[in-house]
Amino acid sequence: MEHAILTFLILCSFRKEYEIKVSGPSPPKPIVSFGHLGFDEQMMSLIARQGFVKPTQIQAQVRTDLLDSFQNKIRKVLS
Repeated sequence: MEHAILTFLILCSFRKEYEIKVSGPSPPKPIVSFGHLGFDEQMMSLIARQGFVKPTQIQAQVRTDLLDSFQNKIRKVLS
């Protein structure tokens, strides 16, 4: 499912399952799949090779704009 079309009910259900609490007028949508992050094929392969199937609680609710600057650092750690 594309990140942009996650419905309100799906978001609420996901946050309840992950026990994620958010506040503020417009919190970012959670990341329910690593595919939502826009990583390239090499990065996705590294994530899969490490055995990660879906994001953890903290990974799910992280601000994706913060991840943009860390993609290379993450790649080095996983390789």
